[in-house]
Amino acid sequence: LAEDSEIRGADPLPIQAAVAIDGPGDIRTMMNGVDEAICGLPVIEPLFDGTAAERPERYTAANPVEQLPIGVPQYLVASVVLQPDAAAAYREAAVAAGDRVEVLTLVRAGHFNMIAPGEPSWTEVETLIVERVFAAPAP
Repeated sequence: LAEDSEIRGADPLPIQAAVAIDGPGDIRTMMNGVDEAICGLPVIEPLFDGTAAERPERYTAANPVEQLPIGVPQYLVASVVLQPDAAAAYREAAVAAGDRVEVLTLVRAGHFNMIAPGEPSWTEVETLIVERVFAAPAP
């Protein structure tokens, strides 16, 4: 985050890797009711305390695709929210910017069961985190 970011803090921890578990690579694709259709209620505007027009700096600062290159290995889990084609588009943009990105695509996985221990899709996510993310070389 930029040093003048309102959410950065004075002494942020260094980031070694980023994992997006079915989260959008482009937050702007979740606007105009898409978040409500997936989540059952609006989540983006309340999270940012306003619309993109009202809080453009917050949307820009929080939008992964607008922060490229991030400079750390990124691991994406594609399923319900982050569709495989959107994950591929993000990966292409990130790689073009110089970042390293891996995508794990889960078939027939719900948005929440992929983070529920004991679910088959969780096992795949857990393996990604343990074997790839924790083993990722520091930037």
